[in-house]
Amino acid sequence: MGRVTVAGGRVGMSGPDLGLVAGELAAGTSVYLMHNGDVEEYMVVNQGIPSDSSLYDSSCDGTWLLQKNVYDVEEFVSDYGNQDNNLYRKSDIHANLNSAFFNLFGPVEQQAIKQVKIPCDDTTVTEAGGLDAKVFLLSMIELGFTSAMSSSIPTNDGAALAYFKGAGSTNTKRIAKNRTGAAMNWWSRSPGSVSSSRSSVYYVTNTGSYNNLNVYDDSETNSSGIRPAVILPKTAYFDETTRILKGVR
Repeated sequence: MGRVTVAGGRVGMSGPDLGLVAGELAAGTSVYLMHNGDVEEYMVVNQGIPSDSSLYDSSCDGTWLLQKNVYDVEEFVSDYGNQDNNLYRKSDIHANLNSAFFNLFGPVEQQAIKQVKIPCDDTTVTEAGGLDAKVFLLSMIELGFTSAMSSSIPTNDGAALAYFKGAGSTNTKRIAKNRTGAAMNWWSRSPGSVSSSRSSVYYVTNTGSYNNLNVYDDSETNSSGIRPAVILPKTAYFDETTRILKGVR
């Protein structure tokens, strides 16, 4: 394993015997998860239930992490004949993140990452509802976008995360780069249309703003970046020096 460079701050004191406790880390702090044998940088983007919203159940009460860089580029769906082709719960991305992608995490990560229910699509989410996931994409509302910026941004698939709250329509906090260091577009899980055609999905642009992309026709230009998010228990802890996840207390 190569040298790990870390950045960010934390709230409170953890102590040398505990390492860095997940629930004490401030939004914006960088930590590291093992994935496919390498260390991947993630950022703390929220602690607890986002904005105390009733859209989430208690499973989401933890430390929210978002991969700092774009992991891969994918199409939202491969079945373009699917009537609901822009619904995240039916997307190839959701399926892949919770199977092949999750299986690349190390054993410590796989045991620590919480199974949660996230609000998504155009459904009414109750405590018994939501979409089961261990790895997921963030919604437009979670990313700090609002319906005042675009009337078609869904308002029932999340609440603003602390790191992005009040970020405005364009903000450098949302900019993500690929492995060559180039800023690029990346998917949200929010549909861009609730019409019968259900053809578009919102994404974050390479400038930190937003747009939506038609996912209906079979075109490679309809691919975008993937930034996986996970939630850890607040009692998870990281090595004091490397900030690599060590386990859950």
